[in-house]
Amino acid sequence: EYLFYPNQILVAAWRKGGSHCTIGAPAREYKQWKDPYPYQKGEIAQLIAEEEPTLQDILIFSLFKKERLLDLIQNFTVFEHKGNSMVKMMARYQQFRAVTKSLERIQNADSLDDRSGTVWHTQGSGKSLTMAFYAGKIVLHRQMENPTLIVLTDRNDLDDQLFGTFAMCKDLIRQTPHQADSRADLQEALNRESGG
Repeated sequence: EYLFYPNQILVAAWRKGGSHCTIGAPAREYKQWKDPYPYQKGEIAQLIAEEEPTLQDILIFSLFKKERLLDLIQNFTVFEHKGNSMVKMMARYQQFRAVTKSLERIQNADSLDDRSGTVWHTQGSGKSLTMAFYAGKIVLHRQMENPTLIVLTDRNDLDDQLFGTFAMCKDLIRQTPHQADSRADLQEALNRESGG
């Protein structure tokens, strides 16, 4: 049992298909990695000398390219208490893509006005974790110089859910988040030069 604790990713592969998840996850949590972003399918096709890469090719290329694997382990893996056990969770391809594209947009912006962007997610797609993964990456970004991040919601239940996710990910975001309970509390929390 202890042998598998440091295990990061498990892959189930068959013929031309494949899916992945983390150790101890139920079968329903195994998902395909459908998009090799920022790479193109053509790059994979050249490497494997095939016209069209299979989902298995995309999964293996996308997860196990050295830089990507290290990034996934360091910046896209979190732990959550569920009942009496600790569960390891890793980003899905759409979460990884959203964070990566958002950071590229910031890096390539010509001006402050050009840094905006929207990420559309469906219900149950992992929006809260995507925001935590993004926060974890952006606090390490040298160009951002230790930013202060504000997450604004329109409902108390969503605010509590997001705060719970960010609190769970405090190692990833490298700080303990603060949930403001009033305008005065928010103003006090923002009374800093940077960070937080």
